[in-house]
Amino acid sequence: MRTPLLFLSLAALAACNNHPLLPLEASLSGGMRETVEYPRVSNVDFLFVVDDSGSMAEEQANLAHNFEALAGLFATGLGGRANVRVAVTDTDLQRSDRRGAFVTPDDPDCAGVPSVLSLGVGSALEGAPEAEVSRALRCLTTLGTRGSNREKGLEAMRLALSCDGPNAERFGACCVPGDDGRPTYDRNCTASPDFLRPDATLVVVFLTDEDDCSDPVENPAASSRAICRTGRPEADDCEVGEPAEACRARRCDISAQPVRAICRHGAGDLDAAGVPSAYGDAAYCPSGDRAACFATECRGRTPADCHAHFCGGPGAPPVDPAENLKLSTCQWFPGVLTPVDEYRRFLADLKRDPANRLIVAAFTGTPRHTEAGAPVAFGLPVAPTDPACEGAGGLDEPSEACCPGGRCEGEPLSACRSAFGDAAAGLRYLALAEAFGDRGLGCHDPEQCVSLCGGDLAGPLGRLFRVLEESLTIDCLTAPALADTVNVRLECPDGACAATMLPDTAWSVEPDPACASGQSLHLAAPPPLGARLVLSYGRDLGRSVQP
Repeated sequence: MRTPLLFLSLAALAACNNHPLLPLEASLSGGMRETVEYPRVSNVDFLFVVDDSGSMAEEQANLAHNFEALAGLFATGLGGRANVRVAVTDTDLQRSDRRGAFVTPDDPDCAGVPSVLSLGVGSALEGAPEAEVSRALRCLTTLGTRGSNREKGLEAMRLALSCDGPNAERFGACCVPGDDGRPTYDRNCTASPDFLRPDATLVVVFLTDEDDCSDPVENPAASSRAICRTGRPEADDCEVGEPAEACRARRCDISAQPVRAICRHGAGDLDAAGVPSAYGDAAYCPSGDRAACFATECRGRTPADCHAHFCGGPGAPPVDPAENLKLSTCQWFPGVLTPVDEYRRFLADLKRDPANRLIVAAFTGTPRHTEAGAPVAFGLPVAPTDPACEGAGGLDEPSEACCPGGRCEGEPLSACRSAFGDAAAGLRYLALAEAFGDRGLGCHDPEQCVSLCGGDLAGPLGRLFRVLEESLTIDCLTAPALADTVNVRLECPDGACAATMLPDTAWSVEPDPACASGQSLHLAAPPPLGARLVLSYGRDLGRSVQP
């Protein structure tokens, strides 16, 4: 509730005399008094992007377990402060019925759970038993483990929140025609859609034990690369003289990249020396010494054992080469992957004030680092060229000699192990979270890393809610405040706290493009429930000309 009170003063008045009257400027200033009741109700939209590949059973169960502990917070709307919407998508872009679509549970035990769950203040589930809220959250986030092992969570997020994606109807009138003819999200819209509400804090949470393999081929219309978007190269997209189709494959589609010869071509078709003929291809064996290249790649294994080891697991039958493209091989070709900054810009464009209304968290493996401090993108070398790295695949920590600049180019390597499974470092997810500074939960500080390596998600989820709580201590001013005129008084009508004038260290007034006044009040800590703040400040009413 706000109570404005206005006082006007004239800095100068014209006096009557016998001389012609000349215009005098009158400066108008006013005093504002606003009362803000707590708890205020804010809108919060959660999007969980959950890895549904074969290695995620333990992590999904862990998330469901921790939702039981947090069900009370969701049910009450963060202690009576928020109307909360929750939606979930997965990392599988190979199935046409997924590709960023909000999950609708199909388990009979989840009957009645919608794809967008409304919780907290003003929702159908306001005041619902915690067990019912916990069941609904568990149903949405327990996706199974049959998804693609080539996880593309960043692109799944963009598709999930795009006006030309599978959930566009959820965003309603906030989707408008863009300059390029594609529908786009209007962050200034005044509608109140089912999800991605313009006045809501958007919280995006990635839960994955692998890194991201998002490439432009999954959503070419959104790519910043002309060769991927239109098929026609521009600027530095392609090499001089390179055919457009070859360039497009090299720059846009991770599955088109060369992997081990033994995986792409199989273990058959041996020459007289027992070497697969694929090693005659200069792309895999630039030296031309087929036997040496085969020995370097397979390290003493027979062709059949080598294929099973590197391409499909022990005893596994031959697999399609594209299916062999897992975490490590995606990272061998960083130039093909969609730049993380594209996703940062996409998310920032959804909010008028992304610095305060956008939170991104990456729950993944804690990165390993080389001796020089560079994060290791993937596993240690299978066949190191440096003799000092011989046998390095068994080392606990990578060295700069084995992994120069953090690029080891070996098989997938777990960054950590816990009772809830192994996890590799999701460096691209972490980079996106870290791009949002204090509103991003990643690994800015290794000691504060939000990680699956802790074996339990209670800590990371608790940190997420603390960051979210900070975003709920922001209130727009009705009018711009004149410098050094603001006073903030805390009152508690029920006697739960003593009325007091808050010190300057307890609050600040900052520029805020999300507010009509251009300014908002930021509190260092949430006030007690049932409290109210009384704001007094001066405002400039402009200048007028008096005749």
